[in-house]
Amino acid sequence: MPNGHVVLLRSVAGRRLVRSKCKEAGLDPSVLEQLIAVEMDQQGKLRKRGITEAFNEIFDNIETESDE
Repeated sequence: MPNGHVVLLRSVAGRRLVRSKCKEAGLDPSVLEQLIAVEMDQQGKLRKRGITEAFNEIFDNIETESDE
């Protein structure tokens, strides 16, 4: 996970909290990592072209994996 860019992930306690909340929500922490990575790639851009499609692809992959 991009620890240096997300304040909550800069500390051990913060990372532990994120993992705990992901577990409560039934979300694989790697999905959160992917979403953060997409957002980080868009930082500084005036137009965030493709971000919706990238998020949809990540969410589609979750649904596909849960169907298997």
